[in-house]
Amino acid sequence: MTHLTNLVNIANDLLFADGFNSDFKYNILGNCNVPYPTNVYSKDDTLFIELSAIGLEQEEIEIEMTDGTLNVSYNKEKLKSEPESKRQYFYRGLTRKAFNLSFKISRQWNTENINAKLEKGLLVISMPIHESSKPKSIKINSN
Repeated sequence: MTHLTNLVNIANDLLFADGFNSDFKYNILGNCNVPYPTNVYSKDDTLFIELSAIGLEQEEIEIEMTDGTLNVSYNKEKLKSEPESKRQYFYRGLTRKAFNLSFKISRQWNTENINAKLEKGLLVISMPIHESSKPKSIKINSN
């Protein structure tokens, strides 16, 4: 099993795989060349997707929901800061790398009620579970 498959199993099918293949083929990292720091988890009937956004402004990040796929992207060419060539780094541990991440969202989550906030260097995207997906107690009728 790959690390990505383990993530899907642990996440309790928060993201779903291609039903026609036994291996998980959906690329959670989209067009990213290197893994991008991301957390996907649920808490209190809410799905959370956290992305590292150190030094990014909310205007630089694009979030779009299309046909059950959540797309989050940042393009470093849009940066308006001074050119990198003018800086002399002695150590470089923080970089702003372009990313384009895609998450296939299960129908159990209410994608009409998505919330996103940028706080303390994290982009946090959340959406609640549909009421129809919550467990319901069923009473047994007696004759």
